[in-house]
Amino acid sequence: MRRNHEIKDFGECGWAKGLDFEGKQEIIDQAVDRVSETHQRGDAWGEAILNNMIITKEKQVIMCDPETLYDPDVPQLQRMSSDLRDFTFSASAALLKSGDVSDPVGVVKRILDRYGNAEVIEELKRRVGQKPSLIQRIMIPIFERVRLGFSNKREYDNITNAILQYGQEEGKST
Repeated sequence: MRRNHEIKDFGECGWAKGLDFEGKQEIIDQAVDRVSETHQRGDAWGEAILNNMIITKEKQVIMCDPETLYDPDVPQLQRMSSDLRDFTFSASAALLKSGDVSDPVGVVKRILDRYGNAEVIEELKRRVGQKPSLIQRIMIPIFERVRLGFSNKREYDNITNAILQYGQEEGKST
């Protein structure tokens, strides 16, 4: 997603070399569907980021590598909103890094529209809108930047703002 224009050998996935923005969006749509299906089964993934997904030579998205397990006392709504947060940030950051987009608003809207679970989306917005703790302020520029793939604090803030603003346009009258 991020670097298909830089990679020289795609092996059996030669289609990825010429993957354009629309093709990337179609793959992200599939990935959103995998996250949503996981949540509809009553499960959560633990780290639903692009780096933990494989795209087969047939262009099918497979979730893999659930390296983060939630503690049993973490409510399911919080688990699902964490998965959706991780995916939204990693997909938005990947498309920003690829140069396919310069503003994450459209990417965030497409992801959240497709995901569709209003309760989880509202929890996501509530959680990203909270003032970060001291530990979070330390971890965001270090750990989260690497894990989610955003380039800098401004990019992180732009994705956060796109999430917080999601759905506000539909409610405005002209």
